[in-house]
Amino acid sequence: MSRFFKKSGKKKAASPELSGDEKPVSLARMRFRMLASGTALMIVLGWFIYQYMGHFVGRVIDEEIEVTTSQIAARVAEMANHYSNSAALLAKDPELAYLFTRGDSAGLQAREESLRYAFPNAINVQLLPPGIDGIDKTRSPPLSYAALAQMRAAESGADMPVAEVHLFNTPQQHVNIVRPVLDPAGSGVVGHIMVSLSNDILQRALLGLEDLTGYVELQQAGAKGKPVVVGTHGDGEFKARNPDSVKAVSGTRWQVAYWPALSSFVYLAKVSLWVIVAVAIAAGIFVIMVIQLFQGINRGLRQNEVSLVSLMKDFKDGHVKREYAIGLKEMEATVQFMTKIATGGQKSRPVQAAASQQRITQEAVVSQQAAAGGAEARASFDTAISTSDIVLDENVLDI
Repeated sequence: MSRFFKKSGKKKAASPELSGDEKPVSLARMRFRMLASGTALMIVLGWFIYQYMGHFVGRVIDEEIEVTTSQIAARVAEMANHYSNSAALLAKDPELAYLFTRGDSAGLQAREESLRYAFPNAINVQLLPPGIDGIDKTRSPPLSYAALAQMRAAESGADMPVAEVHLFNTPQQHVNIVRPVLDPAGSGVVGHIMVSLSNDILQRALLGLEDLTGYVELQQAGAKGKPVVVGTHGDGEFKARNPDSVKAVSGTRWQVAYWPALSSFVYLAKVSLWVIVAVAIAAGIFVIMVIQLFQGINRGLRQNEVSLVSLMKDFKDGHVKREYAIGLKEMEATVQFMTKIATGGQKSRPVQAAASQQRITQEAVVSQQAAAGGAEARASFDTAISTSDIVLDENVLDI
């Protein structure tokens, strides 16, 4: 029987052993980490895109708004400077200074009439002597404290008084321009030219902005409180926030406030919405792809499990198939290799079983023959010594 326990000369291949520090891999944990890291990366990427667009695109929009506001302010300043320069040019007329120094009222009145033709859009052109310190409501337009302040500034020899809007929110609201008439002899200010223009000229200065979107206000800075609005253009609904740009109008007390339809703040709000939507869509697509990926892996693993279990069961039953379904392409070679091993083992089992069965059969035959021989011998012996068959011979020892 020692031959049944004889060891083969070939050494059995050692199976790879896992290190004790290694832990099983969890697909559920990997899926969670992939989803969390991918979503976080998309959020960070969206934030960088928002910052980039907010910095560069926002700066471009702000620069464009500043340029537009400057252009509007220059347009209004050009109109105001036209009238101011015309009045200053007329104030340099020596004949006009001569009329003031002589106190020629009739000549001054006649000159007023002629000057009105020089300013066709003026409400009135007045030639006033210096030193007036009281208002005069009988004039047209009325001589107000603001007009007196302009004349005192002209007489002081300081900077030329700027164009202003007087008598706010009244039917006599108008634009007032004052220029001093200087004595050619150098004695100082001998009179003033006061040009009063209709407030409509300010509105007309904004009429050429039809292609401009947003809202524009022409404001006059007050000594106290908020600026006073003296002209508007556009849709006032955009005034819900602070103006995006404010520019002073040179030679006047006015400033232009501009609320564009698309400001950097509004644009960045829209960009942030676009970025959020884009990141949400990208994250959704990424989540769907990852879920589908792991679902495919799970289906492949389940298929491989079923195939391996079927292979082991078929090997035990002695009916190993030629092929088994492959769930994961990467495990195709492994499953085929195991199938090949199982098929080879199945073919060797009938040979070994037949040889073993033959040895068992031979031993059984030998045993049966031995038993039969013994019985036959005993039967012959018994028959030979049977009393009925024994023949006693006298010379039984005689051979």
